[in-house]
Amino acid sequence: MGRKGMNEADEFSLAVIEEVQEAIKASGKSNAEVIKQAKISQDYFYTRMRGEKPFNTNDISRIADVIGIDALSLLMNASKAVEKAKVAFNPDAMSEDEKKRLIMEKVRRGDLGLAANYDPDKEAERDYYPDAGA
Repeated sequence: MGRKGMNEADEFSLAVIEEVQEAIKASGKSNAEVIKQAKISQDYFYTRMRGEKPFNTNDISRIADVIGIDALSLLMNASKAVEKAKVAFNPDAMSEDEKKRLIMEKVRRGDLGLAANYDPDKEAERDYYPDAGA
């Protein structure tokens, strides 16, 4: 439950996916247009967009070219989002709404185990500090 498979997207890769989604939306292009113009398969694209595997730098470069943005800026924005989340993380200071949002995100990603064993503070801490132990 706590660890991801070797090829699954990690926290940074998930932030990259969010940046890619936002950039595609802002470009006004459809995913289908981006897939076709970037010359990647639909299966390949959506496997990465679901976080099952990470994008590589070639993918990011091709997608960025298609939607008219700088690939480095996209990666830097993802990095900033991850760092901001780590700095801002304080489970004791989280509101109930923030905890619920975090839980729903974990449900969406399929990271939750049995509800009877769930401690949102410990789970949230593991998301931001995965090497801190279980």
